[in-house]
Amino acid sequence: MFFTRYSTPKPSGLTRTQLCAGATTKEREKFHLKGPEEFQYLNQGGEPTIPNVNDAEEFSLTRKSLETVGLSTETQAEIFGILAGLLHIGNIQITATRTDALLSSTDSALETASNLLGIDPNAFAKWTTKKQITTRSEKIVSSLNQKQALVVRDSVAKFVYSSLFDWLVSVMNSSLATEEVSRAAKTFIGVLDIYGFEHFQKNSFEQFCINYANEKLQQEFNQHIFKLEQEEYMREQINWTFIEFFDNQPCIQLIEGKLGILSLLDEVLCVSFSSNCIGKSSIDGNG
Repeated sequence: MFFTRYSTPKPSGLTRTQLCAGATTKEREKFHLKGPEEFQYLNQGGEPTIPNVNDAEEFSLTRKSLETVGLSTETQAEIFGILAGLLHIGNIQITATRTDALLSSTDSALETASNLLGIDPNAFAKWTTKKQITTRSEKIVSSLNQKQALVVRDSVAKFVYSSLFDWLVSVMNSSLATEEVSRAAKTFIGVLDIYGFEHFQKNSFEQFCINYANEKLQQEFNQHIFKLEQEEYMREQINWTFIEFFDNQPCIQLIEGKLGILSLLDEVLCVSFSSNCIGKSSIDGNG
């Protein structure tokens, strides 16, 4: 499940498409579920389903897996309710006047999401379209524009999903590892995807940070697997054909160097009249 919008068809929110396809009639009514094409978070990547994959069957396997790690039927229902609530958050309609964002507290998607997530729709509507700055003497409330309000809406969904995901991982770890094993475990096996930038039609700062993290991880991998290991082989005079590999340090330096992208962004953010255009021109000027 994820919220990145792709420029080419790619299935989005796998567990949630399974939920739409595999939920029982009672669950569909309770969670107000529709087809994946009806949800904003599921219809942004082209075809919402994967060819030759039966989402209903996959959802049944998901239920069994959750049961295997000790999650009761009641807890599973709460999880599915949260996931459904996130889907409805994506359908909340935020309109705009000339400068301000507008969100009605009676918006149907807002009411459904609030009911499923147990939150106050009036408070959600208010703080999705406004921000509050606290000074020493007072609290200043100002309105957001439509674009800013949409970011707030989606950020709430991301945060709730991230918290649910972290909790689920902790439950699985507790279920699959005994206390004795957990105390004794000092190492772990990790899987690292090959590095390289993912480039979409619209690339957010979040995607930039993901790409940066991938480059740093891959550099660490290169350092230990290729460079240090091969130097060890040479010291031990092992017959070895040196493997050439791409050094991505220039790419990392472009991001984190003294005049790198992150440094320039920090500098721009310190300027009160900064904007996207100013930030871009600053980066282009030092490129």
